Amino acid sequence: MNQSVLQLFSEAIQQRRQQGFERLRNWDQQRAQKINDYRTVCESIVKQLETRMEVSLAGFDGMIKFFTERKRQEEFYCSTMTKGLPHLADAFQDPALKPPNTWSLPKLFKESDDFHQKQCKASQSIAAFIDQKILKGLIDSQKSLAKLLQSFKDEINELRKEMNSSNAKMKKKAQKYASMFSEIMKNSSSAKKKDPYNKELALMACAQKQVQDHQKFGKQIVSIWENAHKTEIPRYQTLKQTAILYLNKMTELYGKSFARPEVPLKSFETFNPDEEVVRIYNIGAIVEPNDANIIKKEMGVQQLNFKIVKDYLTELSAPKLESNPLVLKEWTAKREGGILKSYKTCQVVITVDGNLLLVDRSDGNAMKKADTVIKMERMKVKPKGETEVEIIETKPGFLLDSSTKYTVKFETRDQVEELLHQIKNTKG
Repeated sequence: MNQSVLQLFSEAIQQRRQQGFERLRNWDQQRAQKINDYRTVCESIVKQLETRMEVSLAGFDGMIKFFTERKRQEEFYCSTMTKGLPHLADAFQDPALKPPNTWSLPKLFKESDDFHQKQCKASQSIAAFIDQKILKGLIDSQKSLAKLLQSFKDEINELRKEMNSSNAKMKKKAQKYASMFSEIMKNSSSAKKKDPYNKELALMACAQKQVQDHQKFGKQIVSIWENAHKTEIPRYQTLKQTAILYLNKMTELYGKSFARPEVPLKSFETFNPDEEVVRIYNIGAIVEPNDANIIKKEMGVQQLNFKIVKDYLTELSAPKLESNPLVLKEWTAKREGGILKSYKTCQVVITVDGNLLLVDRSDGNAMKKADTVIKMERMKVKPKGETEVEIIETKPGFLLDSSTKYTVKFETRDQVEELLHQIKNTKG
């Protein structure tokens, strides 16, 4: 092949490399923007959920403090009545004075003392009622949300670490790829050491891991959102029951005319815990307007509901890469390997840099870089049966050459012919 033809081939390959780099760069920019938007939305929702759970916990803490103090007040009043308060019936009496010419006031004050004793018993009753019927329910319901919130914070922090780690790795991979591309474009012989397409596969595998880590973050947010809603309903049912029980107890002891308890009682009887929780945790409350616009644009909708937001948070995916200028030809086949000589799905790829790549595809859609990169000039291919070939790679050694054999089974005989034809053209 004369020099001018070689020059044309070299320029064509460089052009393909340039196209491949620009295509990957555009893809990476779109992917990065999508992930950044997703992370922004997720963090905003996390903040709203945490704030609302914390406010709810603080509100219940306030109720617990109120009833704890009410219990203390009633117990203190009872203690004062029984221990520190003198009996009025002991006044106006003296053993030296004999009836009937004595005061009638002690008898009257005895009735007053009995009245105070009944008040003391009422205070004892209120204190015991608060302890047994009110505080226990409030404290138990507080534990459930406090546990959920702490678990949420711990899990979110761990997932943030994973995302930050995958972001750093992706940044490092992208920088290495850009440096490699720059080196190859200056000196095309550098591509003989590193196949750009294989580096691209490694970059895409790292990007897939980055997407998966962010998607785990979104799924955890949805889980906590749903659990918070589920946990809060019985809490607010307890709150309603607590208020009604307390007001009814005070009415029972002091009568309906005392401070008009029927007013707050009626309000709490009409209070709907389910509606309250829906109002607190609905998407309009949790998703900020700017974040809502991001979700609408991504999901292609005009209005949001919980299902759409849930799908957005749990189904993150990177933009798709279409045809690749760095690939001359590729096939889906099966590669023999392992102790049992079993066949696993693989991708057979011939790149513009004159390499044959075997990429493991046994994990379905999991992106991986090639575990085998074979230079064309070191390779021989022998047909083995109707749809099988044996690829022999020879590596020069210091004293002796070494060889490695790979058995690959294609779906049809035509694919085998295509492989042999493509190898011949690439080598030629």
